[in-house]
Amino acid sequence: MLPIGGSALLALSVAFWGINFPLAQLVVAEVPPLEAAAGRFLIAALVMVAVQRIRGLPVPILRHARSLGTIGVLGIAGFNLLFFFGLQRTSPVNGALIMATNPLVTALMAGALLGERLSVRQMLALPLAMAGVAAVVLGGGAQMTVSSGDALMLAANLVWAGYNVAVRRLMPAGDALTNTTVLMVWSALALGVVALASGESFTMPGPVAGASLLIVALAGTAWLHLL
Repeated sequence: MLPIGGSALLALSVAFWGINFPLAQLVVAEVPPLEAAAGRFLIAALVMVAVQRIRGLPVPILRHARSLGTIGVLGIAGFNLLFFFGLQRTSPVNGALIMATNPLVTALMAGALLGERLSVRQMLALPLAMAGVAAVVLGGGAQMTVSSGDALMLAANLVWAGYNVAVRRLMPAGDALTNTTVLMVWSALALGVVALASGESFTMPGPVAGASLLIVALAGTAWLHLL
């Protein structure tokens, strides 16, 4: 059992993860998804680098560049692009419920790629979770169609599961926070390049979108990676 302090931190982390969805939708209501994703990780990466400097440690971005760059670009950057584009086309509730199945999707992927065995509890929970997602994305209608936003969130779910599995296989040994900081920097660079290459004009967020982006970057991103 976690101590009270640990339980409080865990509950706070769950709350911060949950607010990502409604706040991110407020952001993409005013800011293009590419800019929103890049802005989120630029802010978060700067915070992580500042924490590293306070700890008196470097940010060796070129060390293990192949493994950390691959994880960061494909996992974190890829996920966030799908996440923001998805929330532009679906509701935060749908997005949150789809992503809630990620631990099970990760377990399935780890079983397929790493040979890890599912527990009995996971095997029992899987059909219930998948049925719940199907009910959400299909909406109970006779047309049995999936919206483009829900499809993007499903893809984001798969990419994030792949990231979780890749971390187990590719994450180099060493200080966890240092590795995470390098991952964040690679992700911010990748998202920034994609945003600039897209040719989209920069949109200055208004007070609501700007505050929402800052909260998502600090509470929903940097905080979760610092734990």
